[in-house]
Amino acid sequence: MNIAIIDKFYQNHHAFSRQLKFPDHLTTYLDSLLTLSFTKYDLIHFDWCDDLAVAYTKACDGMFDRPRITVRLHAYEVHEDWINQINWKVVDALIFVSQHYQDIFNRKINFSADKQHVVHHGVDLNRYQLSKHHGFGILYVGSINFKKGPQLLAQVA
Repeated sequence: MNIAIIDKFYQNHHAFSRQLKFPDHLTTYLDSLLTLSFTKYDLIHFDWCDDLAVAYTKACDGMFDRPRITVRLHAYEVHEDWINQINWKVVDALIFVSQHYQDIFNRKINFSADKQHVVHHGVDLNRYQLSKHHGFGILYVGSINFKKGPQLLAQVA
């Protein structure tokens, strides 16, 4: 099996797609469609629901022997026009970062429920037992990037 992962931020060492556990000899990481062949791969995963996913899903419409296609839908993308441009009939699986965004998506787009999956983007607090703590302990887990900068961290604290 040959797998292509399309991630425009793959060069960033914090990229989510770098955390995916696929055998290296089977996986190609790309940040564009320039080298993507329709027949070379068995599975193509778009880590962003963006212009690259739109272009590819439109281009493979009606193809008989196309690869399986998965798309990961992030928080802001559910509010953008990309979801209206994707050719959903060729998407084999759609991954949401939270149930909340899946609900918003389903109010806007009619897409098969059995092809939808939620892979939580953050910490699932239901998996951990919280303990009582006294004092002023602050814990921050994650990275500070351009949209979640120090100002947001200070506000949360």
